Amino acid sequence: MARIPQFSKLIPCLVISLILLTGVTKPVMSGQPIPISRDALDHLQERIEYYRYRDPSVAIENALEALELALSLSNDKAAADIYMSMGDIYSDLGLYDKSLDAYSNALVILSHKGKETLQASCLNSIGRVFSELGLYRLAHERFEQASALFEKQGEITGLSNSLNLTGMNHGLSGDHDQALQYFNEVLDLPADSLDAGIRANTYTNIGTVFAMRGDLQLSLEFLRRALEIRVRLDDGLAMAQLNNKLGNVYRQMDDHVAAMARYEKAAGILDSLGFPVKLAGTRLLQAKILSITGDPDRALALVNHSMSVAYDHDCRSLLADSYLLLAEIYRVMDDIHSSHAYFRQYAAMKDSLMNSRTVEAISRAETRTELLKRGIAFDQQGKGKLNEKYVRWFVIIILILSSLSVILAISKLFSQRKANRVLEHQRNILKDTLLGHRISEEKYKALFSQANDAIFMMDHETFLECNDKTLEIFKCQREEIVGHPPYNFSPPTQPDGKDSKEKALQLINACIEGRPQRFYWVHNRKDGTLFDAEVSLNTIELGEKTYIQAIVRDISERVRTERAMVEAREKAEKATESKTFFLAKMSHEIRTMLGGITSSAELLMSTKVDKQQRELLEIINSSADNLLGIVNEILDLSKIEAGKISLEENPFNLHKTIETNINACLQKAKDKGIALFLAIHHDLPEYVRGDELRLSQILANLLSNAIKFTNEGSVTLDVILAKEKSKSLVVEFKVIDTGIGIPSNRIRDLFTEYSQSDLSISRRFGGTGLGLNIVYRLVTLMKGTIEAESEVNKGSCFKVRIPFRKSERPVEAGKDEGAAITSGSSKYRILLAEDNVINQKITMINLRNLGHIVDLAVNGSEAWKFYNENEYDIILMDIQMPEMDGIEVTRLIRKHEEEHPGRARTRIIALTANILGQDAEYCLSEGMDAYISKPFSIEDVIAKLDP
Repeated sequence: MARIPQFSKLIPCLVISLILLTGVTKPVMSGQPIPISRDALDHLQERIEYYRYRDPSVAIENALEALELALSLSNDKAAADIYMSMGDIYSDLGLYDKSLDAYSNALVILSHKGKETLQASCLNSIGRVFSELGLYRLAHERFEQASALFEKQGEITGLSNSLNLTGMNHGLSGDHDQALQYFNEVLDLPADSLDAGIRANTYTNIGTVFAMRGDLQLSLEFLRRALEIRVRLDDGLAMAQLNNKLGNVYRQMDDHVAAMARYEKAAGILDSLGFPVKLAGTRLLQAKILSITGDPDRALALVNHSMSVAYDHDCRSLLADSYLLLAEIYRVMDDIHSSHAYFRQYAAMKDSLMNSRTVEAISRAETRTELLKRGIAFDQQGKGKLNEKYVRWFVIIILILSSLSVILAISKLFSQRKANRVLEHQRNILKDTLLGHRISEEKYKALFSQANDAIFMMDHETFLECNDKTLEIFKCQREEIVGHPPYNFSPPTQPDGKDSKEKALQLINACIEGRPQRFYWVHNRKDGTLFDAEVSLNTIELGEKTYIQAIVRDISERVRTERAMVEAREKAEKATESKTFFLAKMSHEIRTMLGGITSSAELLMSTKVDKQQRELLEIINSSADNLLGIVNEILDLSKIEAGKISLEENPFNLHKTIETNINACLQKAKDKGIALFLAIHHDLPEYVRGDELRLSQILANLLSNAIKFTNEGSVTLDVILAKEKSKSLVVEFKVIDTGIGIPSNRIRDLFTEYSQSDLSISRRFGGTGLGLNIVYRLVTLMKGTIEAESEVNKGSCFKVRIPFRKSERPVEAGKDEGAAITSGSSKYRILLAEDNVINQKITMINLRNLGHIVDLAVNGSEAWKFYNENEYDIILMDIQMPEMDGIEVTRLIRKHEEEHPGRARTRIIALTANILGQDAEYCLSEGMDAYISKPFSIEDVIAKLDP
């Protein structure tokens, strides 16, 4: 009885505690956050969205901070949203294990809260990751579950997204017709429930699947429809992604110019948005084009930039793509060692994307639905018990007030029951844990057995287990594989000539040492047929023992396609080479005749002719010049296509070159009654190093075009220093006119071959439509850029930026660069070795008029005879002559000079067709002193006569 006062003191405390438990604490358990915390949470969620594409690591840091705050405030909806955002970011980076875990956590929270619409969105996200991993069946199940939930809730927007995802999943798995059916289901939904974004997304998916199927024109049509909608919505990221997809289709069509233009647009958008990872992905697409078009240095620079971004942001998928592209670039460059090294890095990175942690995350994501059902039931049971507890406490209070002894008895009983409940709860946790392990094991077995690739388990040299796909690929029974070594299913040697057994053991040992392997292999089936395979080897820990998991993918169809593409490309290259040589040869022959026409007309004009005859001769000259311009454009295009144009890098007077091109166009502008202006900014250096000839060609084309299409007003050439570094600079040339202008929908086609903005243009103004294409190719060759802006009936502006190296004033620059070409004071005895009658007559007439003594040899044998019989100061030697060509004659002459030191050395000037830019250096290497390209003018000959 001595303790009764002590227990009596406890009664008020117990009553107060029960009151607090039943009433006072209820607001705290309701999970209502204080306003300042809600504001902080909103701010963090805004930062997550802002940094998702700009700096994923910062976005994840903010997500973790926001998640901690949401959980502390019991704000389940916010916590689920944050988990979803984290899953999106991890998925972007290729961290699929973390992505699946984040989505699974969100799904747990949403399922407990009964948020079915949000659950469906979460299921779609999990399915999308499954699809990216190639687990198309599992992805399809998630999309179907999401569609059912959306349909139940009447959520048309969510349903359309699920149907789109399901369709793309079918497209990726190769079932293109089924994919298009799902997209049609979306478009068949009520029109008023489909917003523009959904329609654009559906068009994008249709275009993507058509590209997969090879229907490239249809693909372009739907992708363009999607882009038009995204432009109206001003959705920058979607516009960039669509431009990339359009570029990919153009690349499939081998239209590399159009593809690069699309990638440039995408890069510009992403750069302005500040999305470095997305921009790096676009740079890889540009690098692919550069590697195809023969610019590996720029391609490597872009890939290295993308790799740097991938490292900075831990983007594994981007890094894997970079390694694969590097392997391809070095293969094209014939650097097989580097190519293999990067392919191995690519294989290791791909393996890391689908590692044991990813498999565990897949298993956890698969089992969450069943576990959540049990969790909900347990939660409901717990709420019932909680209500019983409140009743029980009320009874206890009454009993306490009536009798202290009853209180003590009930207190003991309560303690016992509490212990029992704790024990029961622990039993339930253990049961759920065991169930989870069992379900995980079953799901992993299902994943193993239903994979689309052959999967083996082996210990060093022996297969221990395989999935059903293995039996299908190798066309054998399980007992014919299990217990046998891997090299039993390979030919004696691999394509590289190495013994299959030795090579297999080397790769297996490397894997056991901790270096995962991914490699190409040739396997044979039971019936003896061979097939190409891509093999991955990884180690996995089961219990305390290490095993090797081998994944074999049949890539026979892909290899056949690649080989067919290589053969087709080689045939196309040969056809292009033949066409190019034919065009070049024809152009040369035509130019030779035109040279004869213009030279003859000039000679006639120097004689006494009346006014009408002079007008006719001027017409002949003008017509021949115009025709020669067209032929030169064809020859230039042929040279560029054949890759025979190489750039010079010599110092030249930039100001003088610009002024020369302006002066050449003054008469044309004057004839049309328009003004021609030149503006050179004061800070533009006078001398630079670069290719003066190609720059002149670019300016001449642009100025000529501007004058041609301007009927009144003016044409202006504005030249500024756009950028300057310690050793280099970039010069911007702007050609501005007030001409007829170009419709906006035709600007993108300006730089393609044979293109003019309107069919009537060629009728009104003439021309081949090759000029701007040649300009574009030359600017690209010089590593510059060109762009056009125009407005119909108001004029156009062509902006060209070209890099040059800095240069001091060359020593010879002090000469009078503007001095006219004369015949010189010396008179020479010249031997003309030329088999073309027109060139013979024109050249001899001009040289004799200048006072030189000229003999004619019509073939190589005759030239050698003349040389032995006479002494000449100069021999004009045609390269291609009958009986003996010019090179052979030159060798004989130089040999004769070595054997007869007393005879003076004769200057030999080559007359070369120089069809594809190959003859000049060859002539000089064979002992000639100079060369003149055919067709030549007498000024060309006079300029070379004096040493």
